[in-house]
Amino acid sequence: MKNHGVLIAASSLADASVSAYQLERACQIQLLATATGASTERMSEEFAEMLAQEECNGEPGYLDGMKRLLERAQPDFRE
Repeated sequence: MKNHGVLIAASSLADASVSAYQLERACQIQLLATATGASTERMSEEFAEMLAQEECNGEPGYLDGMKRLLERAQPDFRE
């Protein structure tokens, strides 16, 4: 799969979608930070480990909110 982008594996399509979105946002933020030319700091291993242990996709109502946005933008998406 070289040069084919990211592969997201999750227990559900909803979790995979949220993970892909979060990765995309993290990449955008990193590019914007790099574009400023300012020096950036690497986070500590302890902090990175703490973040890795958190349940990022379990935010109550997150998927419901995304579905409402989609329904407004594309009312026929369920068809």
